[in-house]
Amino acid sequence: AIEKLDYLGYINDEAFATEYAGYLFEVKKYDVKRISYELKLKGIDSEIASNALKTLDNEPILRIIEMLRTKYYNKTNSEKELKKLVNRFVRMGYSYSDIRSAFDECELEMPGY
Repeated sequence: AIEKLDYLGYINDEAFATEYAGYLFEVKKYDVKRISYELKLKGIDSEIASNALKTLDNEPILRIIEMLRTKYYNKTNSEKELKKLVNRFVRMGYSYSDIRSAFDECELEMPGY
């Protein structure tokens, strides 16, 4: 059964990794660190995961700025909301330095921790 699935192209880690990485990048807006982690959770070999990540056009600061100006525009009114945003970006895989740079670019005060 496995040979037949392989023959039909249903078992292809490279294609799955590329497609799944693209989905996480475009739809979920995850950073490449989080995508790498998710691929490893799915059992994808690190070399295959690395190749899939190379296909992504990663500009983390620009992606955070875009999300701050569009999706999260109304959630920048209070320090509590800003803290929630920072935590959300961290869970998405973005580094504090990238988040800080994006906040500076958008002229938002980075909440203190």
